[in-house]
Amino acid sequence: MKANRSDLLLLITVLLAPLFALAATVVQSVALLADYDAGSGYYGHGTLLFHMTSVLIAAACAFFLILSLIARRKITAVPDTVGLSVLFSGSFLTLSMVATASVLFMELARTEDAQSRFFLLLIALAAISSFIYMALTLCGKQSSRLRMALSVGPIFYALFSAMYLYFIPNVQINAPVKLLNILALLAIALFSLSECRVVIGRAKPALHLFVTSCALVITAAASIPALIYCAARLTTPVIPMSTVGDFTLFAFFLYILARLITLLPAKTAPLLHRMVAVFAKRTEESAEEENEEPTQESMSFDTDTDVQPTDGENAK
Repeated sequence: MKANRSDLLLLITVLLAPLFALAATVVQSVALLADYDAGSGYYGHGTLLFHMTSVLIAAACAFFLILSLIARRKITAVPDTVGLSVLFSGSFLTLSMVATASVLFMELARTEDAQSRFFLLLIALAAISSFIYMALTLCGKQSSRLRMALSVGPIFYALFSAMYLYFIPNVQINAPVKLLNILALLAIALFSLSECRVVIGRAKPALHLFVTSCALVITAAASIPALIYCAARLTTPVIPMSTVGDFTLFAFFLYILARLITLLPAKTAPLLHRMVAVFAKRTEESAEEENEEPTQESMSFDTDTDVQPTDGENAK
């Protein structure tokens, strides 16, 4: 069965989005490990690498925008199913929301600033609604009215977190990594808004494809390098805060990736399998060619040595 043009565009997007995310993750990780001051939130000589991360993100968004415009009338539906990948990533995101809400309520008891307490309370309530929404999704309650109503929870969680992060006093407003985290939260808000339209039956497939692909790249660049930096330096997070943790951003990254994979129609599976089979066959052939030459040389050498004594014995 041949895949049509829209299926091919979906396949290209689903394959290239993780590659863009991987490239942005590698560049941003090197930038953090090279010369980043967690105290000030600024880079030293590694600023150029951070600009390369921004260029990669912008290039990825422009590329996905072009693909989405080409396929805007060819993509007809967005599935709202729960497969194995969605089940795993959604469970991780649910647990992260529970942990985030718990930390926020403990932070409320220690915070004296009225503005911070206000934002912390809003984020905690949004995290609880997001937890219930994800739990209903994983339980297969796709048509539940409560799920439809609470589908706005992740949107408000991301927006309130971005607002709190913007006004946090211990990091400068224009700090590069702080801006990257705010951008990631805004991308999560847009993705959650698009998913909310899917839940209520008002999906825009091409727009959903664009938003999901961009959010995948941005959340990967914001979360994974920060976790690598913490593990390598054995220090506090890149941006010291308790409400918008790097693990929560990473959980959203996994969930977005799972949702992007579900966009692949069943027709593209044979095409993808053929691509993998061709690649595997070429790899096996190259490996056989490498192993073939030394084997032939050793066999010819052994044959020559065996023939000489045999001929001598026959002559006697």
